[in-house]
Amino acid sequence: MTFGELVKIESKKPYFIQLLKKIDEVEKTEIIYPKKDDWFKALELTPLNKVKVVIIGQDPYFNKGQANGLCFSVNKGVSLPPSLRNIYQIIEKDYQVKMAKHGDLTSWANEGVLLLNTVLTVSEGKPLSHQKYGWLTFTNEVIKLLQTKDDVVYILLGSYAQTYQTQITNKTHVILKTSHPSPLSSYRGFMNSHIFKSTNEILVNKGIKPIDWVIK
Repeated sequence: MTFGELVKIESKKPYFIQLLKKIDEVEKTEIIYPKKDDWFKALELTPLNKVKVVIIGQDPYFNKGQANGLCFSVNKGVSLPPSLRNIYQIIEKDYQVKMAKHGDLTSWANEGVLLLNTVLTVSEGKPLSHQKYGWLTFTNEVIKLLQTKDDVVYILLGSYAQTYQTQITNKTHVILKTSHPSPLSSYRGFMNSHIFKSTNEILVNKGIKPIDWVIK
């Protein structure tokens, strides 16, 4: 099964129909991010057969112009959120490179990094506002489908993402964990984690082409 086929199957189920109804209702009075065309962008840009790495996020950015359907990523022209700034810093340090000024992580998605938020929509200015709408049921199915593909590395940043490790059951999968990059958390562990470099070392050891983490 592909991600596209999964979306078709799930979209016919009662929970998903209710989810869409709820969003339609909320949209009458609130602005929803990201735009509808980007809800499944992570799954579209990184099809199952191309997935090498999975980064699990919580829900989209809730300020105007930020969310683009990929976790931690923002549209070009939007200033870097603090978490993404810290992500860039450890890549710059580990690889002795200079990252681009923008925060669009599409190139990672194209390289095989599934940038999966577990909740795919949010109301403007209201973090986690759509958490109970049904998206978690859907993204749990995505994670279940990922178990059918071998040799995947998961980057679990912070306690929320790490709750998903019990769903990672494929014995060929590798889980890397560290603290969340947000300055609001105990991010010092993240800053010393070398987690992106470690991911590439694992991929190379498995005979898989490493990720080019440098955003140009």
